[in-house]
Amino acid sequence: MGRLLSYAFVLFVVVITVIVVFQVRFQKSINRPLCKNCNVILISLDTLGSNHLPCYGYKRDTAPNICKFAKENVFFTNSFSNASWTLPSHFSIFTSLYPKHHGVVLGDTDILSKKVTTLTQNFKTDQYDTIYVGPLLDPSMPLDKGLGRGFNTIKGSRYNNLKTWNFGLTQLLNNAKNGKKTFLFLHTYWVHSPYVVEDLGRKDNNHAFTNEHISEIPLTMKESQEFTSDFYDYVMNNYGKNLNNTTDNDFTKSIQRLKDTSNYIRAKSLYYSFNDDFKMKLSNRYYLDKISASKDKILYARDLYDESIFYLDQNFKQLFSITSHKELKNNTILIITSDHGEEFAEHGNISHPANDLFNTVTATPLIMYIPGIKQRTISNLVQSIDIAPTVLNLVGIKTPDTFEGIDLTDLILNKKYARSNPYLISNGQGIDSIRNKKWKLYLKYSLPSQDKKMKLYDLVNDPLENHNVYSDNIDIAKSLYQRFTEIIYKKKP
Repeated sequence: MGRLLSYAFVLFVVVITVIVVFQVRFQKSINRPLCKNCNVILISLDTLGSNHLPCYGYKRDTAPNICKFAKENVFFTNSFSNASWTLPSHFSIFTSLYPKHHGVVLGDTDILSKKVTTLTQNFKTDQYDTIYVGPLLDPSMPLDKGLGRGFNTIKGSRYNNLKTWNFGLTQLLNNAKNGKKTFLFLHTYWVHSPYVVEDLGRKDNNHAFTNEHISEIPLTMKESQEFTSDFYDYVMNNYGKNLNNTTDNDFTKSIQRLKDTSNYIRAKSLYYSFNDDFKMKLSNRYYLDKISASKDKILYARDLYDESIFYLDQNFKQLFSITSHKELKNNTILIITSDHGEEFAEHGNISHPANDLFNTVTATPLIMYIPGIKQRTISNLVQSIDIAPTVLNLVGIKTPDTFEGIDLTDLILNKKYARSNPYLISNGQGIDSIRNKKWKLYLKYSLPSQDKKMKLYDLVNDPLENHNVYSDNIDIAKSLYQRFTEIIYKKKP
């Protein structure tokens, strides 16, 4: 009997050991990074709204190459930005924090807290070579305010020139040959206003999506920056006399200098002495005002925007060949996204103002190539702050505790209990929004009282957000507002 008990005990120990070993190995297999130490290319196509891409349901074939790439790889069909313009949106991408939490919403004054660790810094700590190719001295992409932290190499690119990207791609390839892992960030303003399609590769006088030609709307960067008498009048009449009461930055100082000339000839000479960033910013405001003057001009500008997407897409055919390069095919992740989209008066606005959080502005593409992962279309709600934790997990880097986004890896792997966003939040100037799959609530603040005016939209029955149904669904609005305060202000009921 004693010997039998002894055998039973040994058998019990063996079984328990097998179970423990299996569980440990199984757990390791679960936690194993999908692409350990892989290179990462993160591309931000500034101002590219997903609602203007055919694979997201747009009527025009604006991006055949990008959409082909999407349908062959990991394709997120419901991706949204956390802000409506370049500065706060990019800081959300790199910090995985909502704009109200990272606090960089004014490019001339706000600086990212040193307590916040950026995506790039995490890569650098893990011995990645970190490379930035994008605009320099741009208040909407201020490298000196925190966005540049962690980059080993910074290469400036012109407003809509993709040739500079070759520098980063060459560095990536050289690093791969030498066994050095790389994080490469590529940015372009290619489809941003003004929509100067003749600078982007058009070889004839035919537009891609219109037969119109409105002479007041420029087709080249040179035309857009010509200092005409009308341009001079615009500067004199559309900016306050006492600019010293506004934020003291380079733009307002330059405007003040122009106004102080009080003479068209002197102002013109002074204007051409300014840097390209200032001229671009001022001329862009001037032409956006011109565009908004009539419905025909708005529609024409939309056609040019679509055309600029089309020419951008032509450049991507060669870029996508990187994923089949022998040095990169099995060890490089490629991510394509955007910081925001563009409005063409769908809700009364032109461009992407900071107080506009409609889906026309916040809907953004998100497409990923991950070695070894088959095509997957994901309809779950995702947001910009999810990018950083996802890519760090993919390559095996620990995610900082400060990150607010979720890791999308389990969604990518189609795990049964994959975590998903029940709510998406965007922050703007004087306005916030929170949404789930069906409802979207807007909180608009009235200064100086800070009273909240709420608007509610039924996204299932009104995807274009044309009908405010707040008064008929006050309880739903209150519930969404409660969730907003819990997430943003950490307030529990």
